Order: sequence, then C-alpha cells, then structure tokens
Amino acid sequence: STHSMVRLDAESLETRGRISTGESPNLPAAAEDGSVVILPGRNGVLTVARDDEEFRRTNLPIGGHPSAATISHDGRRAYVPDAARNLLVSVDLQQGNVLAETPVGDGPSHPIVTPDDRMVCVANSRSHDISLVDAHAFQLLATIPSGEAAHQTTLTADGNTLLVANFFEDSVSIVDLPSRTRAAVVEVGPYPHGLDMAPGNRYAVATHFGDPWVSVIDVAEHRVAARVPAGLGSSHTAFSPEGDRAYVANSLANTITVI
Repeated sequence: STHSMVRLDAESLETRGRISTGESPNLPAAAEDGSVVILPGRNGVLTVARDDEEFRRTNLPIGGHPSAATISHDGRRAYVPDAARNLLVSVDLQQGNVLAETPVGDGPSHPIVTPDDRMVCVANSRSHDISLVDAHAFQLLATIPSGEAAHQTTLTADGNTLLVANFFEDSVSIVDLPSRTRAAVVEVGPYPHGLDMAPGNRYAVATHFGDPWVSVIDVAEHRVAARVPAGLGSSHTAFSPEGDRAYVANSLANTITVI
C-alpha cells in the first residue's frame, strides 16, 4: 500500500533502505548472484533495483498488468507476463529497455527459464495451457495443453521436464520439453497453489491450499509418492541446502511444516 520496497539486513532485519516502486508491487524476483531484483507493479511499471555500492532503482514503464516475473540465469534479462494483454514481455536489464512483446496464451503467469537460458515456459491460467517461447528470437515455439487454471511452474535441474500446477483441476502436469508433449497428469489435493522441485532432481512438492496436506511427487515415475500432513493453506516450499528437508509455509494455519 506504500508502493515501495524495503531492503533489510539479513542478520538483524533492520531497514537498510527503501525505494519507490510501481503501484501495489508484488512477488519480487532476484538474479542468482543477488545483484538485481525486479518487482512488477499493477500500473504497468517494472521496478529494477540494484544493490551495489548503493541501493538504487529504475522504474521502467512496460504497460499492461505485469505480474510474477523471472530473471534469466545469467542475470541479463527479465521475463514478465502481462495477463491484461496476454503477452510475455522480455526486458534487457542492462540497457533498461523492452526487447520484445511475445503473444502467448490467455492469462499468462509464473514464467520459468530453462537452465541454458534458451527457452521461457509460461503457464496460461485462462486458456489452461503452456506457452514455450524462444528466449533469443522471442517467438512462440509451441503451445501444450496443461489443465484447468494452469498456474505455478517448476523445472528439473537438467531442464528437460516441466511441471505445472493446475489450480482448479487439483492436478500437476508433467511435460517432456525435448518432445514438447505432456507426458502425464498427476492428481494431487485441492487447489495446488505451490509447486517446487526438490534438490536431487527426483521429487517435487505440491502444496494443497484447500486441505492440510501436501503431495510429494515422484517426477520420474509420474505419481504421488506420499501425502504428508501440513497446515491449512499451504503455499510454497523451500529446501535445505542438502536437500533432505522441505519447509512448507502454511498461510492459514500460520505455521511452517518441516518434512
């Protein structure tokens, strides 16, 4: 509501700076080296914040209604879905300008970039499918069916398998990217809000916002390996560096479940 972003000290959590952003900013994304953070605003502004010798920002007008965006692995580009115009907007973070606007499906959200930075995968929540976009030519490569209200995405470490949570279908689609085909649809619990690939490249955790459980998916075998009790309103999952534990945030129960 203050249209701003605050930088906190990681040790003390004390405020170390504040910058103005677009209206109602949401879902920041950071480059892997921590050098830049992007933050979409509802008024069509993308905030690009840099943390080097000082905390500074550029507010880049990109139009439409930008939402949850992502940054390429090399930190040079941002990919921003615009659900108002059904576009994937590609931004050059070094030059601070829009490179391209690529038409995708209806209601794009949660783009994810393959490890080689060559392709962007976008879930389309209103057309219930997935758009694959060439990250260099900015062209649509393929459209693959997913499920009702395709939403959250995650990738295996090798970039060959894409998983998409279908929010209104209570399922997760597993897509083979080399062949560009949907290999399986795995039933999980109600309203799979979060979907995160665990270290080790075998299991993914799908949270169920609608019940107090989460599903652990065996990606290679295309099945639910286990259902684990968690708190109501489970949303997203983080993992220990060793990959032996998962930490699930439960937004209605106000708890964290350790698996």
